[in-house]
Formats: sequence, C-alpha cells, structure tokens
Amino acid sequence: LPCLMALIFLGMESVLLPVGRAISMRTYAFEALEKMPLDLTSMNPGAYGVIVLAPFLVIAIFSFLTQRNSSDFYHSLPQTRVCLYNSYIAAVLAWCMALQLGSTILCGLICGFFPAYFEISYSLILKESLVAAATLILSTGGAALAVTLTGTLLTNILATGIILFGPRLVMLIVKMVVGGS
Repeated sequence: LPCLMALIFLGMESVLLPVGRAISMRTYAFEALEKMPLDLTSMNPGAYGVIVLAPFLVIAIFSFLTQRNSSDFYHSLPQTRVCLYNSYIAAVLAWCMALQLGSTILCGLICGFFPAYFEISYSLILKESLVAAATLILSTGGAALAVTLTGTLLTNILATGIILFGPRLVMLIVKMVVGGS
C-alpha cells in the first residue's frame, strides 16, 4: 500500500511540476531567457524522495521480526534465511527503482511536450538517475543492516539514522575541529 500511494504521488508530481513550470514561464514571458536544462533535483524531486521512503519500506517489510509469533513462523519456513532476506531486499529495491525510473521517464516525457521551455540533456538525466539509484541502494542497505542488528521498531529507526548519518556527522565534527585550529 505505501508503494501504491507513492506511485500515485510521484505520478502527479512528475506531471504537475513540469506543467506548472512551463505555464509559469509562459505567463511571465521568459521567451528572452535561455531554455531551462532539465535536471531531476528541481523538476522531479520525487525521484530523490524515494530514497527517504526506502528505509521505511525496509523497516516495514521486516516488522514481523519484532513480533514473537510472526518471527517463529518466519524461522520455521523451509527456505533459508539468506534466501528470504535477499528476496525481501530485492523487492524493496525493485519497487523503489521502478518508482524512480517511472517518475523520471514521465517527467522527461512531459518536459518533451514543452520544447520551447526545457532543454533535455540525456547525459545529465542518466548521470542523476545513476546517482539516485546508488543513493537508494545505500539507504536501503543501511536500513537493512540496522534491522539485522536490532530487535525493536525504535532501535531500528535509531540505528538506521546512526548508520546513514553517523559518518557524515563525524566528518563534519573533524572538519570543524581541524578547521578551527
């Protein structure tokens, strides 16, 4: 259900942002200015919003491990735990990458209807899509690691935050200490 709601939201966002930007540019007579290059961060922020959705999907898909009855059923299944773990992570990655790819393609198609206002750079879109996919894999992996290390919902969320943002926080502190002296 969260993925279907995200699909509807990203579809609306991928259509409405470019159409709104084109109407705004037409209304305020931006014909004298250059065409706007199409980049994902300004025209399709939902492609990066999926990165925030991925850890919550991982925590939700493994939420049965925090309940005794569900956990016992999981461990009694004849498949190996590694097989089940990999299939759950693959399902989250497949949904999130499909959402990213679908919203990017839809946004590109809608921007293609307004060639007077948008310049589509396929190399830039490809580069940003690969960066978004790599970041999605990182956030999913961090959440999956946190879920395997902890046992309750609160510690899952806290461990995910520490794993994902801890290294950046340490780098910021070291930079402030070294830069301050």
